[in-house]
Amino acid sequence: MAKAIITKTNVETESVIFEVPELGKALHTTLVGLSQHILIRLALQGLRKKVGDGAALSCDTVTGKSASIQDKFNAMDRIYMGLCEGNWGVIRDGGTAEPKGGYLFNALCELYAGKKTSEEIKTFLSGKDKKAQAALRENAKVKVIIDRMKSEIAKDIDTDSLLEELED
Repeated sequence: MAKAIITKTNVETESVIFEVPELGKALHTTLVGLSQHILIRLALQGLRKKVGDGAALSCDTVTGKSASIQDKFNAMDRIYMGLCEGNWGVIRDGGTAEPKGGYLFNALCELYAGKKTSEEIKTFLSGKDKKAQAALRENAKVKVIIDRMKSEIAKDIDTDSLLEELED
């Protein structure tokens, strides 16, 4: 079975590395030397993907109902407005994405309230890979907070009715 290609992006060096562990090879790419025309096309493709990802809402996080086309448009608009303000991390539901965070970021902010600033927690999380973040989410002190947050969001949602939609 083929293994995944690992992608590493480095904004400082304006480069992307595509590692193929199965072959023991890596493709190192950079923006240096690319024509203006190609840079514009790359930027537009990235803009299309970044803003378009906002329409990937599957459901309203409060009601649990399917997201409307208006919800999807609003999410795309929030992402684009955030980009215009210099913020890469705007998320679809109107909040702000924390680097590699979400529930984990919020749980750590709660756990370390008065001890660490949100910026310190952002910095901490930005240095952690997905595996380390997954492990942090399973830490007993963090997990209890995340579970409570999820329960609060879902408390008024009739999940049996939602599942019945799959039966039709």
